[in-house]
Amino acid sequence: MTQKTIDSLKNKLTQLSQLLADKQSSPNIICVCNDDIANKVFDDYNNIRSHIKLFLDNEEFLADRHKISSFFISAIIRNKLINVKTNTSKIPFENLEFTINANLSILFANYVIKSFYGEIYNKKTKIIMPKSSSSKKYIDQLFVLIRAIQNILDSDKNNNKNILL
Repeated sequence: MTQKTIDSLKNKLTQLSQLLADKQSSPNIICVCNDDIANKVFDDYNNIRSHIKLFLDNEEFLADRHKISSFFISAIIRNKLINVKTNTSKIPFENLEFTINANLSILFANYVIKSFYGEIYNKKTKIIMPKSSSSKKYIDQLFVLIRAIQNILDSDKNNNKNILL
């Protein structure tokens, strides 16, 4: 990625995280965005990408927009760009913070896919979830899958972070 692309993505990530922290806050839950962590997210993204590149043993490894998005999903969740400062709701603190950051990661991943698609094909695209009575189940299962994979990555004692989302 060029520095211009990185700067643009950092700005968008910061905007999305501030907006989501504001929207998720209520009298029972206060969320704050830590803008300084955005740099850690991009450092983590680069570390994941480098590790995958070594794992694949391919000097010319190119990450497509879907892989880039999955690296960012992992980096955002791991670094917790949005923190819950107050939680008097019935939702456990850990679950709440994970869910908010998972939402942010999905929003940002969608943005990455859409913007790269737009650059390559000069067309706008719209990413949607399945429209059916089971769409809530689809979203719930997506979050459970992301959480499971993140737990595997976080608990890996050998630091083999070679699982792609």
